[in-house]
Amino acid sequence: MNDQTSAPHRPTLFYCPGACSLASQIALEEAGVAHDLGFVNLNGDRTDYYRVNPTGRVPALLLDGELLTENIAILTWAARQSPDRALLPVEDLALARAYSFMAWCASTAHIARRQFRAPQRFTPDASAHPALQAAGREAFWAVLRQIDERIGAGDWVLGADFSVCDGYAMVFYDWGVRDEHPMESLRSYSRFAERMTQRPAVRKALETHRSPLVTR
Repeated sequence: MNDQTSAPHRPTLFYCPGACSLASQIALEEAGVAHDLGFVNLNGDRTDYYRVNPTGRVPALLLDGELLTENIAILTWAARQSPDRALLPVEDLALARAYSFMAWCASTAHIARRQFRAPQRFTPDASAHPALQAAGREAFWAVLRQIDERIGAGDWVLGADFSVCDGYAMVFYDWGVRDEHPMESLRSYSRFAERMTQRPAVRKALETHRSPLVTR
């Protein structure tokens, strides 16, 4: 782990390429929040990182000694640092819709893909892993289709306005490409991804995460 926390008042985002920490970095970049990055190898020795974050997971944002975890929390914090950029809606119902989408990302989209990528986290019975992976891959493809339908003819997840929700949606498009799903068949989602990669802040985060969307 490369922990760059020398500046005491500068947030440090702990991330791993290919992980959902992509959403948090996009939010920080779009909000214009100066921050350092702490690389965490989720497939390697996390002894040092466990001293910072006992869960050993990413994303995590270190703020003057306090650790903020979970994408929903970090995205909210980032958006509130730059209210002039309107990265979250202000009106009550619109804001509730934004949280509804982010909660769905965390509770449904993540879990479907995790079942495919890490079946051992659902059961230690290795004989059950192939069936879990097959079901997880199918469930994640259904998730991707749902996001495609949600975007439809619009530009962004919440409609006409860009928000931190779009950074979260980008995570799953990136995963779909990495997992070799036929993403080109999802036309609305693919047009959305193209718009996203044209945003300098998003592209910077994608490059940090070594996304095939910007490296292939």
